[in-house]
This record gives sequence, C-alpha cells and structure tokens, in this order.
Amino acid sequence: MLYFYTYGFHSSLNCDAYKRLCDGLKINPVQLEYANGGLFLDNIKWLKEQILSYLNANFKTDSKLSANFSTQKVINNETFEPKNYPPFCFIGNSQGAFYLSQLAAFSVVDKSFPKPRALFLFNPVRDAILQLTKYIGDNLNTTTNTHFDFSNATLQSYKNALNHAGNTKDSIARYVFIALQDELINAQDSIKYWQNSSEIITFNSAHKIYDFSPFAKVLRDFENSQNDNYNVEYSK
Repeated sequence: MLYFYTYGFHSSLNCDAYKRLCDGLKINPVQLEYANGGLFLDNIKWLKEQILSYLNANFKTDSKLSANFSTQKVINNETFEPKNYPPFCFIGNSQGAFYLSQLAAFSVVDKSFPKPRALFLFNPVRDAILQLTKYIGDNLNTTTNTHFDFSNATLQSYKNALNHAGNTKDSIARYVFIALQDELINAQDSIKYWQNSSEIITFNSAHKIYDFSPFAKVLRDFENSQNDNYNVEYSK
C-alpha cells in the first residue's frame, strides 16, 4: 500500500515523529511538505501538487493527472479513475493529520482529484482556528531549529477549511488514534467529533507519541482487507 505522510505544526520533513512512525508501523510513507506559517489554501494546493507530481513521475496511468484542479468545486461531476492507478492512504500527526483529512474532504467535492482509500490520523487537529489561535506570533520549528511567524491573517485563512469529519458514505475508511492524556487537543471532544465516521482507537499517552508499534496491526488488517491485487507498474 502506498502511503503519504505529513508532519505536525512545529515540525518539517524528516522529523523525529516520522522516523518513529516508520519504525513502529513498518512503513515508509512518501513525505509531503507544507509551510508551517502558510495560508491554508496555498498549502492545500501545494500538497495536492506534490501528490500528483509523485504519481505522474512513478506510475504509468492512462493519462497524466493535472495539477490544475479546483479546491472549491466539482469538475464535470466526474471521478478520476485511470487504469493502473495505485490505491493510496494518508497518514499523519496533529496538524499534518488535519491537512491530510482536509485533502480527503476536498477529494470528495472536487472529483478531479483522487480519493485516498483510508486515513490514519494520530491526534488530529479538528478545528484549526480554535486550536491554533494560541500559536499566533513567533514559533520554533523543532526539526530545523528555525523560527517561523504564524500571523492572524494566516489563522483566518483556515476559514476556508471544510468540515472534515467525513461520513460513512464517502468510501474513505478513517482510523483516528486519540491519546487520552493529550495536553494539546481535548480527547473527549475529538472522540465526539470523529465517532460517527471513523474507527476510534484510544490509548494512554500525551500528545507526543513515542511508540507507534501498538498500532501496526490496524494498518496490516486494513491492508489485508484490500483485495484489488494491483500490479503497479513503475514508469522508471
């Protein structure tokens, strides 16, 4: 199974959480990047472009996917399903999980962009405006040890975010992992938000997850349930 990953609010590519996740879950997701202090729709567009670029470069399909997608409307009310197109899933932490969940939500309303098979979300941000307000100002990227500014204008750009709780009719499986001692995101509020669309896995931990190995079985069980038998042909 092909996985795409992105990181939390104060991290970046090759962060420690990514390395722990790879080690614990025995996967090597393709990393996606977003600007920590960037505007919401700019980041959504950039994330989509990275996914399409990767798929175009690595897989032979009937036609090349276009990066000229819409983030706000359905194009011709058609779902893009080229032959030999590999199934993929999203997996992420915290703010990264939020962005990946948003990408999934946009894939439902903008059918020029392919849907993920499943989301695996660890302590995901639910409401960015509510939960990121406290970070307005100067912030430290703990991966690069560099600073970035998160402005009020950037915060307000998250008004463009969709309701991303999802539902059981959109054919996207959702697995939401919620730490009961999360000091940043209220666990009970998260359970209430996701419970109607997702399989909830609760565990005893703070927001930062040190060991992902207890969750590997969830991924293996999902992978084993997918019986497409895709023979993915690489273009290089």
